[in-house]
Amino acid sequence: MSVIDVDVVDDHERFRAELASVRPDGRRKWIYARKPEGRFTTARTLVAVVLL
Repeated sequence: MSVIDVDVVDDHERFRAELASVRPDGRRKWIYARKPEGRFTTARTLVAVVLL
C-alpha cells in the first residue's frame, strides 16, 4: 500500500486522502447518531403500533 502525500493532492481531491473520523494527531473522532425525529418518523411509528 502506498502513502499519499497530502501536499501534492489537489484541494478538490483532498477528501480522498483524509479520513473523516480521524483527527490530525491520529486519534479517533467519535461519531454519534442523532435520534430520528419528524413527521414521517412519527407516522411510521404510529403505523407500526397499529399493525402490531
